[in-house]
Amino acid sequence: MPSINLWHQRLGHRSHQTLSKLLPPTAYSGGLALISMLCDICIKSNHHWKVERKPAPRATCPFQLLHSDLCGPISPQSASGLRYFLFYIDEFSRSTWVYFLQSKMAIEVVSVFQEFKAQVEKRFPNHPIVRLRCNNGKGEYDNSFFRGMLRVSGISFEPTPLYTEHKDGVSKRMILAVVTKARALILDSCLSDKFWAEAVNTAVYLHARSPSRAVAGVTPFEKLFGEQPELVHCNRFTPV
Repeated sequence: MPSINLWHQRLGHRSHQTLSKLLPPTAYSGGLALISMLCDICIKSNHHWKVERKPAPRATCPFQLLHSDLCGPISPQSASGLRYFLFYIDEFSRSTWVYFLQSKMAIEVVSVFQEFKAQVEKRFPNHPIVRLRCNNGKGEYDNSFFRGMLRVSGISFEPTPLYTEHKDGVSKRMILAVVTKARALILDSCLSDKFWAEAVNTAVYLHARSPSRAVAGVTPFEKLFGEQPELVHCNRFTPV
């Protein structure tokens, strides 16, 4: 890697080259002798925020750490009048659950979370939800209603700090992957965009049954349930 001084010289060289092209020769008298001079303004304006990425300890059992994020509003609204979808992602298995909402009001988000929590506790009684990590969305997460519900349930709330979306990377990458799959399903089936909710639901279903590098190449379904999923019933996403 070049030294800081060498990088500064290269930056100054490029700046002077650009200046010599823009100005007539009579107005530009700097010459190559000015290359060694450092321009503080150029150096400061080219600085970038360096993100310190330290590997965080991974969850060692199901629902030890749950990631969540909300996407929307989506236009057009779905065939059933929905405009948002909400993800819950188990870090241990990368299994994903999706719920569709009409708004991102706290009362609706809390109702959905209570439904999800009840399903998890019923199906996995030995693995309660321990921690919930999400962004600082004021409407859906960071409010007294939602925080109070988490306190009563004994779930630790881990909102990511402002301007640090990389700390919520699991949710962001999952949204990107699912939306990309859903868009491919819509395009391949030639369906109207209003069927995006059905496409997103199908994309989440297929993701659970597809190998993932995040869980050493097995499927999230197998990582969570300990058995391989059945695929014989899977058909092409097409209008009935």
